Amino acid sequence: MPTQQVSSPLEYATTTDGVSVAFTAEGNGPPLVLPAMGPLRTLQIERRIKSWRDWYGELARTSKVVRYDGRGTGLSSGPVDFGLSARLADLEAVTDVLGAPVFDLMAIRPSGPAAIAYTVRHPERVGHLILWCTYDRGTEYFGAPNALNFFAGIEADWAGYIETVVRDRLGATGALAEHVTATLRSTFSRNVQRRFATQGLATDVSGILGQVQAPTLVVHRSQLRFPSIDVAMRMSAKIPQARFVLLDGSSAAPFIGDGDSVEIVNRFLGRPTESFVAPVVAPGTASPADLLSNREWDVLRLMVDGLSNQEIADTLLISLHTVKSHAQSIMSKLNVSSRTAVIAVARNLNLLS
Repeated sequence: MPTQQVSSPLEYATTTDGVSVAFTAEGNGPPLVLPAMGPLRTLQIERRIKSWRDWYGELARTSKVVRYDGRGTGLSSGPVDFGLSARLADLEAVTDVLGAPVFDLMAIRPSGPAAIAYTVRHPERVGHLILWCTYDRGTEYFGAPNALNFFAGIEADWAGYIETVVRDRLGATGALAEHVTATLRSTFSRNVQRRFATQGLATDVSGILGQVQAPTLVVHRSQLRFPSIDVAMRMSAKIPQARFVLLDGSSAAPFIGDGDSVEIVNRFLGRPTESFVAPVVAPGTASPADLLSNREWDVLRLMVDGLSNQEIADTLLISLHTVKSHAQSIMSKLNVSSRTAVIAVARNLNLLS
């Protein structure tokens, strides 16, 4: 059966300049550190969004997932500073208290430059580097034509800007989106986001890509508005041990779009993939409940509830193609050939009780 989500305790690391950085560590596997992404993706905000919680929980099945708030944002102290030096100091403080000589880094969108710079500065500590829909030059993210139109909302329509971020960047929908939007409107500052864009625009680590020694995976979405696919391809060409993977979709959020992002990450890191996470049972004694993966349980529950494949895709924030693949796998494992038979078996065996 799927593991239950466990909320991880809050811890603090102190930077060399006295800033207290709040972080969490979930799971018991090898450390996987995800650098702070920005002022709108804090620990408190992401904990309220089920899709993000579930995704981190999936990673935590095989890794010790470490996340933190950058200085001056979320639960961390200090002045607001999104410059590269400040971001590096925060990352160094958190990784220094992990107690692990080697760990893996996964950078999503705005956290890419800091992760690249850290990997070059501390080559002995980074086992693998994953660059997910990110960039090396701030001008190719904050200064891209589509980005300029988007960030113009900071000045022109602050309320509309927050709504867009909550829906398109954080992946919140329905009543949850309304709640997160209301929270951000009352607690989040336009000046903070303005500083985020201004300092991010000036960041550039393109000159050190060739010095990255860790095996690197560069992942990009084919319809992502910014940064462009050319940025990802150029980075993968300049990083010595880089592999490039192109997925369908237009969202930088790893849990939205085609492709099982957790399996992609685990395979690259050498962790057990979803197919091998099921409980170990004696030969010949496995029941259907022992065979289903965590994501297949999610799909099965919604199938039994009567949702169509498209409705399941919308609920789980995955592609229709991925839902069909999971459904086919469920039918194979339950040794049936139709959706109706799947539902009947699930009910007869009380799989969801």
